[in-house]
Amino acid sequence: MKAALSDYRPELAAEWSDENGELTPDQVSYGSNRKVWWKGRCGHEWEASIKNRMNGAGCPYCSGHKLLKGFNDLASGNPVLAKEWSERNQKHPDEVMAGSPAKAFWKCRICGGEWEARIADRVAGSGCPVCSFARIQPGINDYATWYPDLATEWSKKNGDLKPDAISAKATINAWWKCR
Repeated sequence: MKAALSDYRPELAAEWSDENGELTPDQVSYGSNRKVWWKGRCGHEWEASIKNRMNGAGCPYCSGHKLLKGFNDLASGNPVLAKEWSERNQKHPDEVMAGSPAKAFWKCRICGGEWEARIADRVAGSGCPVCSFARIQPGINDYATWYPDLATEWSKKNGDLKPDAISAKATINAWWKCR
């Protein structure tokens, strides 16, 4: 047998799980592709090849590579954000990782609007496109709703561009007709 794991990497041998039964780190080669159970210093247990661990892989839950409900799911990691999880989603907030690149539907707790965004982007701070004025929602964030008196001075020279179709925070040049 090649060098045993326990001889070559004693710190990894220390993470050997009891789930491996009679098999010990003394009985396996440090370069083996054999999958065995590990128990990290974090307390989590997982199955991985010895070679994978030798190449630097650690706990898949702590590193965000594998979901563990109650630990790295969205509901546990960000309960306030999980409240904006839309019922249109097939999964629940405790079934997705907080850093997932997957897209999901969200429901704004302020305006009630729904939109689709990556979970990781929401965790990083992106918010409702209507409330942030990135998407125009007539009756909520358009110029005519916010400034109805000024909207009456909107000139026909603006053509198809109407005050209910632009953001209340728009910085465009427009034609006006004084009352």
